[in-house]
Amino acid sequence: MRQTDLCRPGILAEVFAQPLLSKGRSKTALLSLPGEDNQFLLRNLKRGGLLGRYLDRLGISLRRSKEEIRINLALHLKGAPVPEPALILIERGKGGAIGTVYIEESLDGLAFLENDLPWITKSQSIRLFAQAIRKFHDVGGRHPDLQLKNLLIAFSPKPQAYVIDLDKARLGNPPTVRRRAKELMRLYRSLGKRNALHLIGREGIAIFVSEYCRSFDPQESRNLRKKLWQELLRAWRGVRLHALFYPDGMTSVKLPPRRFR
Repeated sequence: MRQTDLCRPGILAEVFAQPLLSKGRSKTALLSLPGEDNQFLLRNLKRGGLLGRYLDRLGISLRRSKEEIRINLALHLKGAPVPEPALILIERGKGGAIGTVYIEESLDGLAFLENDLPWITKSQSIRLFAQAIRKFHDVGGRHPDLQLKNLLIAFSPKPQAYVIDLDKARLGNPPTVRRRAKELMRLYRSLGKRNALHLIGREGIAIFVSEYCRSFDPQESRNLRKKLWQELLRAWRGVRLHALFYPDGMTSVKLPPRRFR
C-alpha cells in the first residue's frame, strides 16, 4: 500500500477488513508500507457508551485522539516503555485509528500468561512488567486503565515489556504512592476478572511488588516497598466488593502473607 493511498476514502474499512490482530471494540490491524521497518499497528478509535457512535460520526473524537498521540509521544521521548507513535487516520463519519510502530514477536499480558511457559521464564517476565510500569510511573505517566491486556511483552531482539493503549493517559509529576497503588490494584483486579490470578499465584505477586520497588538505593527501595504495601492493603477492601461480581477469579489467590512483604 503506497503512503498516498492512506488519504483516500474508505481506507479505514479496508485496513480493518484484513485479518485482525485483536477484536472487540478496540480492534487492531497491521498496516504495511513500502520500505524497511514500515509496519504499523493500527488501533481503531471507536468510542464506547451510548453516545460513542454519534461522536465518531461527528468527528468529535479527533481532539481526544490527538491528545492520546501527543501524550504517547511525550512519554516515548521521556524514555517511558511505550510503543513509538507514528500516525493518526481520521475519516469523517467513519471514526479513526492511531498507528504505532509494530512490535514484532509480542504478546499482551493475558496471552502471555495463558502460554504454557516454564516458571523461570514467567517469573523473569513478571519482573519485566514490573520494571516497565515502575519506569512509566517514574517519568510521570498515569494510566487510567492499567489492566492485563494493556501490557505487552516482546521477545525480540531482547525481552522487553511495554505499557500500551494510552487513551486518557496523563503525563505530569511522578504519581504519589497512593496513586501508584490504585493503578496496581486495578491491574490486580483485571487478573481476577480474567480468571488469571492462579497463573501467577502469591509468589508471582510478591515478585512483581519486589521488582517494582527495586532501587539503586536500598533504603529508598525499603521505604517505597513499605508504603506501597500499606496502600495496597488499604485498597484491598475495594477488591472484596469487586469479588462479588467476579467470585471465581477474585477469590482464587489473595495477597501474599506478611513474610513475603
